[in-house]
Amino acid sequence: MLKLNPLIFCFVLFFLFNSYSKENMLTSDSISSGIYWNEGATIAFDGHQLTGYIDNQAGENGRFTCQFYFSGQVIGRAFDVVCRNFIDTNIVSGKVTIITPTKFFLKTFNNPGCSDMIASFEEKGDTISLNTPSKIKQIRIVKSEKAFFYSSSDLKTKKKAYLVKGNQAYVYELQQGWLKVTYGKISGWMHEDDMFLIGH
Repeated sequence: MLKLNPLIFCFVLFFLFNSYSKENMLTSDSISSGIYWNEGATIAFDGHQLTGYIDNQAGENGRFTCQFYFSGQVIGRAFDVVCRNFIDTNIVSGKVTIITPTKFFLKTFNNPGCSDMIASFEEKGDTISLNTPSKIKQIRIVKSEKAFFYSSSDLKTKKKAYLVKGNQAYVYELQQGWLKVTYGKISGWMHEDDMFLIGH
């Protein structure tokens, strides 16, 4: 009967486990937040949830467009996402496959709101690569009629500046019901209840 050297056996087990871990057990940096697809997409990852949007235009006066939100729970290298275009609330299913921390493949099962002159996510899908990294954790949309900024996560620090329903903002920090957000050149804290994750 063939005897296997215990040292070799342990090495083989370690190699197999390490390979499986890299392939299937993603860490918090499994996909990088930032500007993708030649500035036609923005992606945010908080360690669990991926939120992003495609916003690309081509042709004279932006005649052809590809504009939709998408989000999903990152579970393994391939996971489901829900997509919604900028205009209505119709939901389209899709799938993201992570290729590297700075590159992923996106395919939808119906057209989420794209002209074929730009992309055909529902037929062929597309590979999307990082251009500029950032520290965005989430992308959210204001659901309240008015969402006021605060200097800190304290009700006593309310500011005059506010966002209105439908405005989109980047979230950089989450803290017990509060969000530290940026909208254009304005930054501050907002109630989490005033906003919802894109794609929802």
